[in-house]
Amino acid sequence: MFPTNIGNQLFLNIQGQGPALILLHSWCGSHLEWAKLMPELSKHFTVYAWDARGHGRSQLTSKPPYTLEHLADDLNDLISENNLVKPMIVGHSMGAFIMWKYLEKYGQDNVSKIGIIDQTPKLVTDDTWEYGIYGRFNERDNRIFMFSMQEDFSECVLKLAAFGHNHATRKKYAEDTKGIKATRNLLKAYDPKPLIEIWKELTESDFRTLLTELKIPTLLIYGEKSNYYGKSTAEFVHNSIGDSTLHLYEDADHSPHLKQPERFIQDLLEFSKK
Repeated sequence: MFPTNIGNQLFLNIQGQGPALILLHSWCGSHLEWAKLMPELSKHFTVYAWDARGHGRSQLTSKPPYTLEHLADDLNDLISENNLVKPMIVGHSMGAFIMWKYLEKYGQDNVSKIGIIDQTPKLVTDDTWEYGIYGRFNERDNRIFMFSMQEDFSECVLKLAAFGHNHATRKKYAEDTKGIKATRNLLKAYDPKPLIEIWKELTESDFRTLLTELKIPTLLIYGEKSNYYGKSTAEFVHNSIGDSTLHLYEDADHSPHLKQPERFIQDLLEFSKK
């Protein structure tokens, strides 16, 4: 656990030795997202993998507000409490939003490099923006989704992933596989209120301008068969950031780092040495 400035105690898993690497998980995820990667990464880095407020083991020790700004403040507290100088930060999905908000608020000077895993700078689409969720998830769709989450949170989250671009995920949901059942049970164990509040924050955010202002070397890892995005979104992010390296993982979904873990570790190690 580590303390935040508003009195929360958030779970933090620290392993390894070497340069600091902070790993930020996805919405509805936890530090366990990185479990299979930790043994190898900890040979090269001191790895810091938290449970964001409202998630995982921090669910019961965190308290409102559940805003993106406070999540960014938590990241700043993690860095400060552990006296980290120039860490590398990698964010998957929601984790990228937290990292972007941190950079927007606290600046880029105390970060050496960043990594973005399968995320768009703006989730909700409109007539001028097609690189959000599915390429067609507008404000009306989001209002319906947020209302539906209050009725059956776990099923709505599963359907959000299942009814996207990745047909393999849709098939798994239709067959109600062991993995789908395990994820459903995990989601049912959560208090949905904080997660719905955080989702509202995520869907109100727009980091397109920030991307053009980034001066930090940036690693981009995207799944060509992402449930939500795809090659066009990845290329938009790549073209927006001046110093970025893009890797597209074929046959990978929204979690390319888990679909192809050996490749991800190799790409991250090579990037860290540049």
